[in-house]
Amino acid sequence: MSLDSDWWVRGGRVQALTKLKTSSLAMLGILVLLVMEAFLLPLMSGDWDGVAYFVFPCLSIALIYFLFSLYLTSRFGPNLVGELGFIYIGIALIYTIVPAFNIANGLVEGDPITLLNPTNRMVLEQLWRHTLFVFGFVCGYPLIRGSQPLSNIEPKMNVRMESLAINFLLILLLLSVTYLVLMSAPVETYYDAYSRYEHLSWGLGKIASISIRFKSAIYAIVMTLMFLNYKRYRIALPLFILIICGFELIFSFGARIQVFTILIQYLCLYTLVVKRIPLRDILLISAIFIPLFFLVEVVRLGVGIQGAGAAIDGISFQLPWEFNAVFYTGLHLYIERLGGSMPFVEWPMFFNDFISIFTFNDFLQWNPMEWYYLNFYPNAPVAPYTLGPIADSAIWGGEVDLFFRGIFNGLFFGLIARWFSSYKNRWWALSIYVFCCGASIITLKYSVFYILTPLAKNMLPVILMVVCFMKFISMNRIDLSASGKPTSFL
Repeated sequence: MSLDSDWWVRGGRVQALTKLKTSSLAMLGILVLLVMEAFLLPLMSGDWDGVAYFVFPCLSIALIYFLFSLYLTSRFGPNLVGELGFIYIGIALIYTIVPAFNIANGLVEGDPITLLNPTNRMVLEQLWRHTLFVFGFVCGYPLIRGSQPLSNIEPKMNVRMESLAINFLLILLLLSVTYLVLMSAPVETYYDAYSRYEHLSWGLGKIASISIRFKSAIYAIVMTLMFLNYKRYRIALPLFILIICGFELIFSFGARIQVFTILIQYLCLYTLVVKRIPLRDILLISAIFIPLFFLVEVVRLGVGIQGAGAAIDGISFQLPWEFNAVFYTGLHLYIERLGGSMPFVEWPMFFNDFISIFTFNDFLQWNPMEWYYLNFYPNAPVAPYTLGPIADSAIWGGEVDLFFRGIFNGLFFGLIARWFSSYKNRWWALSIYVFCCGASIITLKYSVFYILTPLAKNMLPVILMVVCFMKFISMNRIDLSASGKPTSFL
């Protein structure tokens, strides 16, 4: 048992609960005052259009996150970085506050939000919609999460089997990457990277699609297996992370979402397997990586390193536009909804999250992102934007729909965390869980149950391949234990 969890059991929990009650009441009072101010002050002044009012939804969502963190601490202990709900709402907080800051600071040329020409009141209403979604999530997550903490992961590992499994996966990764590099069409811009395999025949294109899926799954599984023998791989792990992040940035011409996912998985594994990461360190890491993400964006806008200087000269101080992605599509579709100009929607699109599990990637008839692309950006080379639960709610039921999407999102993620708490000492369960933690950002950008598709098409096939590989070794009676006795890896 770790020192943190031992303190929690021996009496720290009682002290923390006492502090929690006081802090929660104080924060709840502050939250109520902020909400009252957010509605009463504009009514008293008659001004809904001041950017100063952006602070109210931003502070409200931050306080909801803080109260949610206090709840998680009181129930599961201080190791929050490994909790799926904590990670997801932290990401939602960033994707709310950053666009509010960028808009308040003055939109610059090239920011997609400028195309909408929104009033400050429109922006304020959209910020409150983000807050409503987060509130729905924190209402749903505890209902099904259970009470088992995620700490004290002590899987029974066979070092030799683990080493063979890692080598097997690295060979598979090398084959996948080699195929993707060799079969790629010439790429000169960021958008070219999204259509680099369209010249391939159907069969070769499917191999490329499988290689991309396997690649993302292998990243999570290899990291998991390395962390389970951290003393042995403590030097190799950072090198592995550096190599795969560098490859993803260069090969994608500046796409950052895969790098963001890998970093979340790394932090999640570290705090679950090695030791708790203090929140102050998370803030420090964020302060380092947000400027780096901005630099990548600037280089991408400048079309290469040489154009970066010119791009910087044309950009005022803004946080990365990546964090405007969720806000932009949600605001756009709510403007269309309120204006009565929403394009026609086929009802099966409502169930796309479940349909996509059983279809190929080129089946796009009921894909919301494809619908958005064809109706609003038909001349773009590829679909330029993703939708998310907030944008989807504008298509269907508005704010009521949005609140229930937040609840169902919380129930779904709470179920994942509950499931993992029952199987946390299995390597495959840990791999799936950290994959979900990393993919949580994709949920915010795509849809509530979108993660089911990469779980079914990315993770499960690779996990089955590893299990079959280990069974094959066991059936051939290869001695993998120091004592010569059989050991369990599953």
